[in-house]
Amino acid sequence: MGDVAGGTGAAGAIGGGATFLLGTCELGDLPKQERFEFLSGLTASALPIASPAAAGLLGVAFLDSFPGGVEFSWGATGKADEGEVGNPPSVTFYGDMQGVEQVTAGLTRIEVLRLPASLLPCVSLRVNGVAMRALLDTGSPITVLNAAAAAASGVSTTPVEGAGGDGGGNPFSRLAASFKSAQAVARGDVLSIMGANGQPTQLIRSLPAAMSVCSATEEGAGGEVAFGSATFYVGDIPGLAALDGLGAAAGPAALLGMDVLRRRYSE
Repeated sequence: MGDVAGGTGAAGAIGGGATFLLGTCELGDLPKQERFEFLSGLTASALPIASPAAAGLLGVAFLDSFPGGVEFSWGATGKADEGEVGNPPSVTFYGDMQGVEQVTAGLTRIEVLRLPASLLPCVSLRVNGVAMRALLDTGSPITVLNAAAAAASGVSTTPVEGAGGDGGGNPFSRLAASFKSAQAVARGDVLSIMGANGQPTQLIRSLPAAMSVCSATEEGAGGEVAFGSATFYVGDIPGLAALDGLGAAAGPAALLGMDVLRRRYSE
């Protein structure tokens, strides 16, 4: 059908690719006899990013196709040890505004800002009372602050012995440092992600900090939602360049992922 220009993702720049007309689509989660024409005129772009076979990403343009909005339910908070099963995660698409009032009653509205070039969704994140712009990424399992954001908000990271060190010239010291680094990775205190340039970026888990989300628009419409005391990761991932937040010398910036978003459930 055509080509689409490259853009920006959480890991950095994404190259362009071919665009295809898929036509009509159905919801594959429904039993075959209950499926119906869910959306017509669907197009998709083949992007050069690593993904499992027959997998893809739902973009903002897809979600914008539903005038009534899209409701994400992260699942119930039932405790397994108390025998509570809870509801599984789900997503509901509203083709019009009918019935939306009942769904949104009692919820807090947060306005989302679209970045000019990439059109990535952006909100304002407050960490220890310090506001910073954050990419809203429901496809990311973690929340990340760059070094400038961590410094501005007074966030400390988990002490990681041996991380980043080579143990000097002593082979036994190097072995001990490597062992401690491996333990930190196993605990989840240290993550390593691969950027678009092929170079790994190290992320270190933070100590707990107060976090909330509010509107990123200039009008400041909407309220503020508190997420309590949360932990996240600190590191300068390439994707934050879209917020002019790449590098310790740049302004504070963050990527808001599912680890924080799942802390709030609609009731």
